[in-house]
Amino acid sequence: MYVVNQYADFFPSDGDWSGVYLGDSDYSSSYIKDGKTDYYPILDNIFSQLSSPPSSVNNSLQASHLIPFAIRATASLLYYFASECDLIPPPSPIAPIIANFAQSPNPLYRGNSGSVTCNLSQGNGNLNFNWSIVSGNTGFSISNVNSQTVSIHYSNTDAL
Repeated sequence: MYVVNQYADFFPSDGDWSGVYLGDSDYSSSYIKDGKTDYYPILDNIFSQLSSPPSSVNNSLQASHLIPFAIRATASLLYYFASECDLIPPPSPIAPIIANFAQSPNPLYRGNSGSVTCNLSQGNGNLNFNWSIVSGNTGFSISNVNSQTVSIHYSNTDAL
């Protein structure tokens, strides 16, 4: 709501107790939360596209800027509340795409153990991988470390 307030503050008004307010583009571009500084990039974007504040009240200009922004801000707030209260279903899962496999160590030699991890380029939700040996080589044993990583033991004499 701070962003909506600062955007509205850019435009002049004549409805306060001290007469005409000319509007300004002064705002705090950063804030500190939990000891970390964060910024309002949306305000920087808005004010970089606008020139100096208008010198007089122009209701149609203000409405064309502020009403769509206020509607989006209100809709976002309502969506956030509905999501947090489990009033709407969660977003649909995104199908996973495997980006690569990471093996450590590489190569894996006889008598050693290592791991292979499946890295995704996209995907969400709870993914469970079923690791299995598909080769006829009996020198391997595997055990799942977690849903994306498998531990491998190689007891044969050749490098993997």
